[in-house]
Amino acid sequence: MENVKIVDETDRFQSIDEINGKFDMLYASYQDVLMTIKNSNEELNDVQRQLLLTIEKKNNKISSMNNRIRELQQNIIEIEQHIDKIQTKINNY
Repeated sequence: MENVKIVDETDRFQSIDEINGKFDMLYASYQDVLMTIKNSNEELNDVQRQLLLTIEKKNNKISSMNNRIRELQQNIIEIEQHIDKIQTKINNY
């Protein structure tokens, strides 16, 4: 009977050791997952920053091109007005 108690106690300690081992393994896996998430979030933030910078540069380029188009359109208007004045002078001559 005493041997059975010792075996039962030994089995319990082995079970506790197994549970502790599994817990340690799961906790290590949990830490790995947290680190992977952290690294992924950092990479995502870097990509988002790069995307925002690229969008800002493109928007600035578009704005600059739109300004240039307005200047050219204004030049066309001024040239057309000048041509009209010359045409009027020619017609009145």
